[in-house]
Amino acid sequence: MKKLMLLGCVGVAVAAITGCKSTMDDRWRADMDTSLEDAHFRPVYEVLKDKGIVKGEASASYSWWGFVGTAPEVYANEIGGPVTLKPGVKEAAFADACAKAGCQILLAPRFTVTKERGIFWFSGSDKAVVEGVPAVLKTAEEIPLEKWVEMKAKLNPPRPAGLF
Repeated sequence: MKKLMLLGCVGVAVAAITGCKSTMDDRWRADMDTSLEDAHFRPVYEVLKDKGIVKGEASASYSWWGFVGTAPEVYANEIGGPVTLKPGVKEAAFADACAKAGCQILLAPRFTVTKERGIFWFSGSDKAVVEGVPAVLKTAEEIPLEKWVEMKAKLNPPRPAGLF
């Protein structure tokens, strides 16, 4: 029995020392300074040329500092809504233009926002108008790592020494 216990203890010790092969570290063959880089993608849009420039409008009004009023029903990116006191009128105008054109996005959107306030800010209204070129997202293409490093270097140039 003692020999069996001794043999079991030696087996456990050998298993503890060697460990699992998947967690062992082979510093002599593996490059330990490697890191994974994120994949970066660029969206590819198809411009709906037959639609021309589309226009969307939305307005919201309130009285008594936002307790009573009207707000748009549909918003882009689910921003705003009847619960918020100052709804995102720009997002609602964007959603209106996309719905009119049957597109997913407006390229080069131009917003015109008009705000009117009543006496002592008890009431008011916000109106937004957006114009843009309608487009549909077709696919996304991967940006090669070499190009991404170049683009990142152009966007974030190194700072001169001594400045923070």
